[in-house]
Amino acid sequence: MKASKFTDAQKAFIIKQAEDGTSVAEVCRKAGISSATFFNWKKMYAGLMPSELKRLSRPGKPTDNAFIEAFNGRFRAECLNSHWFMSLEDAAEELEAWRRDYNEERPHSAIGNNAPAELMKSAHDTSPCT
Repeated sequence: MKASKFTDAQKAFIIKQAEDGTSVAEVCRKAGISSATFFNWKKMYAGLMPSELKRLSRPGKPTDNAFIEAFNGRFRAECLNSHWFMSLEDAAEELEAWRRDYNEERPHSAIGNNAPAELMKSAHDTSPCT
């Protein structure tokens, strides 16, 4: 796919002009784009700010969500790399056992060295809605 000569901010500005009342034909003429290009951009980017467009147009990075990256590392090291799955059923059983241990037995330092299941139970017991 050919790279656009327009920046994300320019695309957002072009779409915003049409949203503010300038005719599509006039916006396209000023920008030097076809109406098909305009409507493709509008379908993909309408309502997004330039910063949101930039986030969509770049590949994801591990620093975008450090929590999921930390979980993925633990899951890979403790479950996927530790087992040799012989069948799909075997994989499902091992993954479920690891998930139960992770959520119901294992203490997590981020929540006061409690297991998530304990935390949910204590929150449910102290909830005024029960």
